[in-house]
Amino acid sequence: MTSTQFSRISAIALGLSILGACLPTTFASSAVTNAIKPLPQDGKMHIYLCGTGVPVVYMQYIRKPSCLAVIADDQFLLFDAGEGAIQTISEMGLPYTRIYNVFMTHWHSDHFAGLGQVSNVSWTDGRNKPMNVYGPYGVKHVIDSLAAAYQLDTLFRSINSADTLDPTLSTPVPHLIDAIAKDQRVYKNHDITITAFEVDHAPVYPALGYQIQYKGCHVTLSGDTKVIPKELNEAQNADVFVSEALNVKQTMVLANEQKAAGNLTKYQIYQEIPNYHSDTIKLAQLAQQANVKHLVLTHLDPPYIPGQKAENAFIEGMAAYYKGPIIAAKDRDEIVLTPQADGSCQFEYRG
Repeated sequence: MTSTQFSRISAIALGLSILGACLPTTFASSAVTNAIKPLPQDGKMHIYLCGTGVPVVYMQYIRKPSCLAVIADDQFLLFDAGEGAIQTISEMGLPYTRIYNVFMTHWHSDHFAGLGQVSNVSWTDGRNKPMNVYGPYGVKHVIDSLAAAYQLDTLFRSINSADTLDPTLSTPVPHLIDAIAKDQRVYKNHDITITAFEVDHAPVYPALGYQIQYKGCHVTLSGDTKVIPKELNEAQNADVFVSEALNVKQTMVLANEQKAAGNLTKYQIYQEIPNYHSDTIKLAQLAQQANVKHLVLTHLDPPYIPGQKAENAFIEGMAAYYKGPIIAAKDRDEIVLTPQADGSCQFEYRG
């Protein structure tokens, strides 16, 4: 380092220290302390939509890519971690340092691009137990790659912490889910049971959905998939079916716009999307056949700015086939499930 560079760094450090002295002493600490909520201890399941969007980058300031959090029985479970997941989780005031178990559906970047930061930030901010990442084939490769990418960061932050940060906790522990195994139970802790099942998101293979059972409440998460008969069993009588959703009509409009503009790559991508995502109309038909009690749509494609008119256009035609409630989720929405003494499950949506 040259003397000029050293002088500049010293000047910056001095300026920051002066600025810090001028600020109220409670400025940073109170903002952080007041924002983070404790884990609910109310005997209910809380589901947080922390990412309801798709890879369309210019819409991600409104809808972050895929992320869903479940909190129940003093446990914080995360399903997928698209880019920006940790920011949304933090903005919602959720205690992200308590994320010890993450369940991945597949290895499209909009589902795991935020995983490194979920692991890194939860560790530097106080997570003191290993983070387990469950996922289909490729999970070890992804985790090993994250460990390599964050190796220097882990080293530097560990040194800077005066040995208060355990570097072995910075990297998640991978757990392979065998997608071929039928309805594989992958997690059981207290009253929470999670079962993985294979879905059809070809050419992405393997890809998973998840069932969550909690004190008589049944939640099914579709993952990314086209509508397939197997979902009839997995979503049968579900209190909540959280499914990805594609409006094919709107997608074809976009495809034709790209073709007219001469962008053949985008045109081809839009043409293919209906082959591996869930058509809203077919999804409505399946939800009715499966006797789903509440249908919650996420991974909304094409994404739109939240508003009643846009939502009505997105779900147009679905009510003709599915007679239950249809909710097009927004980032930061919450679902609360309350188990009842008779074995039923009370549903509340907090938009």
